[in-house]
Amino acid sequence: MDNYGVFADAKDTARANSLIVAQMFEKRHADVIRAIENITDQESGVTENIRLLHENQKPHHFSNECDMLNRVATGMTAKQFRIAHGIEKGESIRPHLTEVQIKMLDTLQKVDIGLLLAMPDYHQRKRQLEWYRDHVLGIGAIGA
Repeated sequence: MDNYGVFADAKDTARANSLIVAQMFEKRHADVIRAIENITDQESGVTENIRLLHENQKPHHFSNECDMLNRVATGMTAKQFRIAHGIEKGESIRPHLTEVQIKMLDTLQKVDIGLLLAMPDYHQRKRQLEWYRDHVLGIGAIGA
């Protein structure tokens, strides 16, 4: 552990495993594993479907999808959220989201995985996700 309480190697690269995370946050190891799998499954599902949708993927195919999901969930793109909350460029916004925002984003990602192949048009998917947010989840975008 370094001077800041981060588990780091000799080159000061942060290192930890799921057992350490569970211990440090007083969580059950099975819960930590499930949370990691949830994040990985959702991100890879969106990524896989974008790859199926676009023969020659470009970085903007992935960033546009992420921006759309963030915009539907929080009312802002990740860039706008960072600026509004004083978060460094390149840093993930997820640790700064409320629990409600995280749950909404996770749910919208799951819905988007199904919509990507069924509804390839970006604007149609966005409208469907907004409708789902408003009518099924019963709330609008949750800005912080």
